[in-house]
Amino acid sequence: MRSPLALGLLAASVATAFAQGAQPITLKVGDAAPKLAVEKWVRGTPIKDFEAGKVYVVEFWATWCGPCIQSMPHLSDLAEKFKDKAQFVGVNVWDRQDDEKTVSNAKFMTRIDEFMKSKSKEMRYDVAVDDHNDTISKTWLFAAGQNGIPASFIVGREGKIEWIGHPMELDKPLEQIIEGTFDKAAYLKEMEVRAEAAKKARAAQEAWSKKLTAAAEANDIAAFEVEVAKGPNGDRPAPADYAASVVSNTHPTFALKYVEKQMAAGVISGVNAAQIGSFIIRSPKADATVKTSALALIEKGVAGSKPEEKAIALGMQARALAWAEKGAQAREALKSARVALKDAPAEQKEGLSGFLDSVEKMIKN
Repeated sequence: MRSPLALGLLAASVATAFAQGAQPITLKVGDAAPKLAVEKWVRGTPIKDFEAGKVYVVEFWATWCGPCIQSMPHLSDLAEKFKDKAQFVGVNVWDRQDDEKTVSNAKFMTRIDEFMKSKSKEMRYDVAVDDHNDTISKTWLFAAGQNGIPASFIVGREGKIEWIGHPMELDKPLEQIIEGTFDKAAYLKEMEVRAEAAKKARAAQEAWSKKLTAAAEANDIAAFEVEVAKGPNGDRPAPADYAASVVSNTHPTFALKYVEKQMAAGVISGVNAAQIGSFIIRSPKADATVKTSALALIEKGVAGSKPEEKAIALGMQARALAWAEKGAQAREALKSARVALKDAPAEQKEGLSGFLDSVEKMIKN
């Protein structure tokens, strides 16, 4: 069964906002690891320089990132398994709210401290935070073409990047790098193939997005549906909910009309309608009338969500209400979301709980 758009975009919708467009990749496997110029070490021994003869794992996470939270116990187990052979550090990135982008911001650090206390059993390794200028994000993630999190890097005994990937895939390469059996040539070849495939996919996606945007600009639902039927590669239909999300920020009125039509036809699910409605609320081009209609769409989406999807739908509703400065209603929706969490799939509960925690902090602030 295809995962709901809401679950897939829960982290991605925020992470990709930092992508800043296509950037040249300047940090590759085999290059010297950049300095960890973090703002503060929250836990563990600060890494001033990568020592020769020592292996390091540098992982990037955020409190709102469900997949990051799900990876934490695995990282902790690896850190304990290789305790005397590798040092692990989790660097918090992309987590500051607009009023927290200052040096040593007390509000931001309080949030991080509270999160770490709540995850003390899951997060058993060193932790640091990026500064308010996103220095680490720029010199590590963006430089390496990593525009999403979680992301992890292995720094080898010579202080060079040996591997880049998802933390849930660390086990084998880390063990091989520690043992000196890692086949770097084969890995680099695999990376080249992946990079070329990703390049082609991005080009197709960008071209398709432009066609969707042109149809939305012309307010032409028929033309929009033609492009959805073709999909980015022209060989298979794209999910209607994903297509709507592409234009939700730039053309919120059109996206709203399209989603309402597709939801009525049973093409877009309730939980995904709630997600897209929350995107529309955040659009700088959405006026008061559109925002009111978007909140109504979200309400319909919540009502039409399956029991196992109700928590995420209500969480999206709470976040949208907070963005719309409707605090009392947001708190009620959040309360209902926590009750509905009991029906969520077991493998999603931890990530959803973290998301609801982040929404609660948003409402309070």
